Amino acid sequence: MADYGLEVFNSNNGLQIDSKYRNFSYQDSGSLSISVGLNTINFVDTDEVPIIAIQPSTATYCMLHTLNKSGGDFITASIWGERLASGTINWMSFIEGTVITLPTYGLLVYDSSGTVVFSSEDRHMKIVDVYTGTCAKSGTSDETVSNANNNYFILYPQSYWIEEVFIPPVPKTIGIHHGLGLKKIDSTTIRVGDFLFYLEDPLVNGGDLWHSGNYTLIEVSN
Repeated sequence: MADYGLEVFNSNNGLQIDSKYRNFSYQDSGSLSISVGLNTINFVDTDEVPIIAIQPSTATYCMLHTLNKSGGDFITASIWGERLASGTINWMSFIEGTVITLPTYGLLVYDSSGTVVFSSEDRHMKIVDVYTGTCAKSGTSDETVSNANNNYFILYPQSYWIEEVFIPPVPKTIGIHHGLGLKKIDSTTIRVGDFLFYLEDPLVNGGDLWHSGNYTLIEVSN
């Protein structure tokens, strides 16, 4: 919270604007047909680290994998889909800062160094609700949300692991790659679930990569 400048709160005492910190502004959006393997979201190039929010499909799990750079700009995001399923997701990207920095009307808020932290002409990320839970390996966890049809979701932290399977009689081990992803169940339910996204045959490097049973799901709109 700022010790100088401007602070704006809503009726629920939620901080909306703080002249010490930049709001997240809408940058780009689109839809993506998710198929087997790694899929690519193309957004407007930015030197800011974007936040990718997803409106998941009812037909397949999906998981944000990486943000990809070319030169000094972020240009794409990689999304894993379920190995034996396909579907369509909608996505939205936000950046920390302003997109329209010199509006013809409205409100501009600056921090102490003269950087614009809020522009009323931008569309801003609105946090609708925050959910926390636990999802075990090979498990699922359903969250009741405000609006799965129109809002978007951010899952944190990224979580994935490798299940090692020994195949006899040939001495071979395969790796079943699991990730923690999102799937829409109905208009008020989002499922956080462990899903298979890649089969490594034969397995080269085994063991857990990184798995956390605890997660935070953020529901946002703009």
